[in-house]
Amino acid sequence: MDVTDPGAVERVLGELFPAVVIHCAAVVRSRGANDPGAWAITSRVNVFGTGVVARACARAGTRLVYVSTDFVFDGSKPGGLYREDDLPSPIGPYALSKLAGESLALECPRALVVRTSFCADEGWPYPRAYVDRFTSKERASVVAVKLVRAATSDLVGTLHLGGPRRSYLDLARTLSPDVEPATLESSPPGHPVPIDTSLDTTRWRGRFFDS
Repeated sequence: MDVTDPGAVERVLGELFPAVVIHCAAVVRSRGANDPGAWAITSRVNVFGTGVVARACARAGTRLVYVSTDFVFDGSKPGGLYREDDLPSPIGPYALSKLAGESLALECPRALVVRTSFCADEGWPYPRAYVDRFTSKERASVVAVKLVRAATSDLVGTLHLGGPRRSYLDLARTLSPDVEPATLESSPPGHPVPIDTSLDTTRWRGRFFDS
């Protein structure tokens, strides 16, 4: 369904009566900050669309789980490992739109905002990866299983979900051993890159101590 179409969202929820909606729909391009067209569609889907889904879930009494991003943080915290109560500071339209979506989602009773980051299971898509940029990214299949566990729990509020803090190179080499190292000095000019958006997953591990 088109999440920016209130009638379509109401119709689907009315037909299916879901106990839980995991809201993954998003425009995820983090670049193109100077492109008005890109910002318009990003805002329409990630902000307006999330509001549509949240209001429909609230009316239907459906639990909403909103998939957000580690990019709500600017990556400047020494050592990373951002906690759920750390103050967000998004860089760029994508991150800003996801943070706005969090606020809308949390207006829905029993809602859960899951901040996470993931990559494809099969191979690193680039020949190089940063040695001086850090993340809690995990393979999509791993994140999917954890997301379902969180969604079917009674957790509410905000939850950080991910793997251990590691460099992009360390992560990349778990997928493609021949990936070459790169540094942030080689990143494209004019596009700020968060240095360390790794997440503290203490709340997750306190509830699901086996993972």
